[in-house]
Amino acid sequence: LTGSVITLTSPAVKSNAIGVTAPVAESTITLDAAGAESVVMTAANQTGAGTWVNAWGSVETVTEIDKDGQEVQADVTKAVALSVPGSTPKDAVSYTTTLTWVLSDTPGT
Repeated sequence: LTGSVITLTSPAVKSNAIGVTAPVAESTITLDAAGAESVVMTAANQTGAGTWVNAWGSVETVTEIDKDGQEVQADVTKAVALSVPGSTPKDAVSYTTTLTWVLSDTPGT
């Protein structure tokens, strides 16, 4: 879908690590359709040790109407959004993409 954008907001960094300063999550991430990398979290020297998870937004249950006119419950988070321009041609087919996560342990400059 040409011109589509995935945006991640409202990060919540979580861990069971005790006494460790958490890494810092980017407040808004707009994924680049061309494949450029986006920074998700960073940790300064002597911080972020252990295992950390970044969850975007909270899950809420909403009621929607399916293609048959029936009410269905869906769990959604509004912090993960797909925006498709109105001018982009859309067919009634399934669309997929692949997100590749790269973990880097790189020294700051």
